[in-house]
Amino acid sequence: ECLLGVAQASYHGAKTTALGQPALPRWPGAPRTTGQVAYPVPDSDDPKASEEYLEKFSTFLRDNPQVGIFIFEPQWGSSRLGRTWPPALLREVISRCHAASRFVLCDEVMCGLGRHGHGSLFLSAAWNLRPDAVTFGKSMASGTFPLSGVLVLHGGKTLLEGGAKILQSHTYAGSSALAYLTAIEILKEVPCWFSRAAALGCVVREILGPCQHDSFFQLHGQGLLWGGEFLDSKFVLKDFREACHEKKVWPYIVPSWRLGFMSLASKNPALKTSWKANEKIK
Repeated sequence: ECLLGVAQASYHGAKTTALGQPALPRWPGAPRTTGQVAYPVPDSDDPKASEEYLEKFSTFLRDNPQVGIFIFEPQWGSSRLGRTWPPALLREVISRCHAASRFVLCDEVMCGLGRHGHGSLFLSAAWNLRPDAVTFGKSMASGTFPLSGVLVLHGGKTLLEGGAKILQSHTYAGSSALAYLTAIEILKEVPCWFSRAAALGCVVREILGPCQHDSFFQLHGQGLLWGGEFLDSKFVLKDFREACHEKKVWPYIVPSWRLGFMSLASKNPALKTSWKANEKIK
């Protein structure tokens, strides 16, 4: 049996997919997705905290020999408000995985294809992480179309010889060749925008950085992937949302990154009302 190791409160797609790791249970008290084991994530990038985390992760490796593949997001999306792994720490974690004969997949669906602002297609390359595979997609298809991909370091020939095929049941099912040709052109174009992503990342930090305060607001992210955390959100989010709407800005509100980006209907009046309405329709 080979299980997947996924970060606590991470999100890798819908819970019905192979990599789907729900940030919340499907219903109160429901088990997590079958075949996946949550590993701990670092709380801070302080050197002392990193040492403590490495001990904790090594213990997880030793106690969970059934986990054969680890999924890491070098930079999280909305599930952790754009936070980034400390690069040196993640390199060491991946090195320990490889030393223990575990495979590593970096999920760069959110931060990949230059969005991270480090002047390369993948953050894995910029940080010299050397994973066994990298997934990408959202920034390639604007988050609208079901177009994604995976790069593998080893085993591509074996995969092809085994006759494995990608399921074709989406918009591009009738013309996969056209989708691939379009993807090639996108990959040629993306490097032209690397410097732009880096420059705008500096603008975001320049504008929002001064708003940070230990008791009010923290800014997380890099490049063109950012998240802001209100430390007393109960009193601030309503005013923040109204101010954004006045300026014609549509904010993406995450109730709590510790719960992931979804919200339980029982805790959200609007969702609860919607859920009850749907039940009546049924």
